[in-house]
Amino acid sequence: MWACKLFIWLTLLWSALSLLLQPGAALFQYTAADLLLLCRHLSVPPPVALQLHPEIVLSPRRRYIHRGSRRNFQLDNSHSITSYWSTTRHPRLNTGRTADLRSLASLAKTATFNHNNTVNFGLLNVRSLTNKGQLIQDLITDHKLDFIGLTETWQQLNDFSQLNASAPPGFVYLSYPRGSGRGGGLALLYREKWKVLPVSTPAFSSMESSVFQIPGPTPTVIALIYRPPKPNSDFLNDFSSLLTQLTTLSPNVILLGGGGGGGGGGAKIKTKFWFCSKVKIWDIPICGVQQNITKARKTLIGHCRRVAIIEWHPTAVNLLLSSAYDCKVLLWDVSQAGAVIRQPVRVVLTPVHYRYPSEALLLSVSFNKDGSRLAVTSKDRRVRVLDPRAGKILQVSSSKTHRANKVLYIGGLKMLLSTGSSPWNHRQIVLWDPEDLSEPLYEEDLDGSAGVLFPFYDPDTQMLYLAGKGDGTIRCYELSSEKPYVSFLTEYRSPLPQKGLGVMPKRGLDVRSCEVFRFYRLVAVSDLVEPLSMFVPRKESGVFQEDLYPMTAGNQAALTAQEWLQGIDRDPVLMSLKPEARVENPYGEVSPDKTQLGQMSSLRVQTGPVGGPVTNSYQYRVEKDFLREQLAYQDAKYSFNVSDLSGWQPDETQSPLMAYCCTPHCCEPEENPPPKAETELLKAFYRQQEEIRDLKEELQHRDMRIAQLEQQMKTRVRTAL
Repeated sequence: MWACKLFIWLTLLWSALSLLLQPGAALFQYTAADLLLLCRHLSVPPPVALQLHPEIVLSPRRRYIHRGSRRNFQLDNSHSITSYWSTTRHPRLNTGRTADLRSLASLAKTATFNHNNTVNFGLLNVRSLTNKGQLIQDLITDHKLDFIGLTETWQQLNDFSQLNASAPPGFVYLSYPRGSGRGGGLALLYREKWKVLPVSTPAFSSMESSVFQIPGPTPTVIALIYRPPKPNSDFLNDFSSLLTQLTTLSPNVILLGGGGGGGGGGAKIKTKFWFCSKVKIWDIPICGVQQNITKARKTLIGHCRRVAIIEWHPTAVNLLLSSAYDCKVLLWDVSQAGAVIRQPVRVVLTPVHYRYPSEALLLSVSFNKDGSRLAVTSKDRRVRVLDPRAGKILQVSSSKTHRANKVLYIGGLKMLLSTGSSPWNHRQIVLWDPEDLSEPLYEEDLDGSAGVLFPFYDPDTQMLYLAGKGDGTIRCYELSSEKPYVSFLTEYRSPLPQKGLGVMPKRGLDVRSCEVFRFYRLVAVSDLVEPLSMFVPRKESGVFQEDLYPMTAGNQAALTAQEWLQGIDRDPVLMSLKPEARVENPYGEVSPDKTQLGQMSSLRVQTGPVGGPVTNSYQYRVEKDFLREQLAYQDAKYSFNVSDLSGWQPDETQSPLMAYCCTPHCCEPEENPPPKAETELLKAFYRQQEEIRDLKEELQHRDMRIAQLEQQMKTRVRTAL
């Protein structure tokens, strides 16, 4: 039974296939040679089978070239297909046979694809683009440029006529005219096959800059820079900030730019940079900085070149060390009378006979615990230990396997730590014995980055923090006096690189949440200061942890500057971080009555009377001067009278020294008081959402209109050409 069913199904299938294949069945009676003959030599209409299938196209046969010599060809007409044969044989070299890739679909080419390995860049200080379009076109054509940067275009906003005249066919441009004032302006002309994206960068006061990016697996960043000819002391700092940001975007950076001056080809431009060779000391008001402070409390004049390093003495009051590029290291007593101090109390290092050796240019300094020793790193990348009173060099490192950048005294462990690089340019840390720098105690290579490592040490927890300049990594280690000396703990990583770091003193930490260290990261990309806290997890975070917060260095001085200069050494005055704990100064209170600076600093840092109460008359004078300063700031900010400010609250306290951390007069009036009811808050929220939505729509319409105008201008230019 099943055999019959199978036979019936096979019969039906064969019938269906016959009906489908009947039009092309006649093709099978021809051989390949006959089909080719029909395709080339047939003079009568082809058979019906070929007419039924017009989509069948026989490609013409390619001319056959024998792999032998191209000479001595003999014609062979014995067959229906003409052939050429060679009688001469040569060794097999390049056969010339290649795959026929015409039938393959071509891949879509991206805008950044280029067969050439060379891209030509140009830069021109055009000094007004008016009536110079044809000259720029000739310059691009003659030098076969792919990119050309133009500085000092002197174009106004929404003025594209001169740029359209300067762009050759196949070129597009990005223009950044100066927002205010005369002159200036940048523009980049490039071939339209390249995909160039603008990159937002902060504006600098000392130069004009525009940054572009060519996307790809490894993007390329192009920076167009113009520095006005007028000297500006902020140029190097701004240029350093720009380079730091560019290196975070891509390893491939192309800089196009120069300074103005009106010179033509080969003109030499002389530029002078003025650096501050003075040290200025500013006094922070009791209630914090409420306005820009323009007048320094003290000015120290003693260096003739830029000051690079300043460091306070750890135990002596009002004693400051400064180092500059004139290879001088000076000690200052800022408690001296007068607003300007010209004579330091001690010269630690100074050049001899106007010679500036590399060991006298300091890169880093660090005092030991009592301030009797000074560790420095110099331009020759060696570590030295000095007597800061006499300026005598006691120890010099002789290791050739470590080039030091930063040095730090490890208090309590009697060791020195330096960060630098190895001969293979690997960043490394090294531990030294300060009494013998001939051989290091410990060396460890970290990575191959190029940024300088900043070391920070907490003597209370014996934790070391290493932060690299230009990267977002902070490593944490634990140090000990026994081998292996260094133990890795953890690592913090951030996608935002840091340009510099500051730390909060121990007395400013939140002890109830077990905060053991706090950084303030200067983020170069976003121009912000980011606080970063280190916590130790504990089950009872609200309880004071005695093991995490032992007695630490306090805010009181152990001796005066004159006592230290006479040869007296004292350890720092310790304090307890436990709330409401008071520890007396074992050395007695250092009298701050020498100058007003000492009084102000003493009043600012004391949490309560220790040696004796400050007189009420002096407190009243300080508070009166501060209130007068703040009222003057408010009068300058608001044109109306102070009595008309409804947002200010009257001062109800009658005591001369306020109990607030900031007096009511320090607070600015509230122009829009916050809503009190929940419904009012929701209405305000929805109103803001609608405003944001409307602004976004306006921006979208504006972008569309800009794109339409650019397309119209391109069309007009092409039509004119």
